[in-house]
Amino acid sequence: MENQIDTFANDVSLNNQNEGYALWVYQKTFFHLGIFDSNTNSTYKVRIPKNGVYLFLIEGEIEVNNQILKARDAMGVTDFDVFDIKIIPKSKILLVEVPMNQT
Repeated sequence: MENQIDTFANDVSLNNQNEGYALWVYQKTFFHLGIFDSNTNSTYKVRIPKNGVYLFLIEGEIEVNNQILKARDAMGVTDFDVFDIKIIPKSKILLVEVPMNQT
């Protein structure tokens, strides 16, 4: 993981969308972990349209959708297929993509 700086590594994924090294599950969920250097930007695109993303900031400080998050903060990101993340100091981020209820 330490050699994959400034990108999200796919650690858990749906069986038929596995990138070869991720743990696969029989659910429409994906876990991505990323370590980012300070003053960088990243973009996340959901793997399955209409999924939502639970974002947990393990360490550091980031800005998502004009909201500042600090270490151990979390937020839900819904109604976006793509969203941008501005990394302020070096940060470690966990993204959990999950299906949302369709009513």
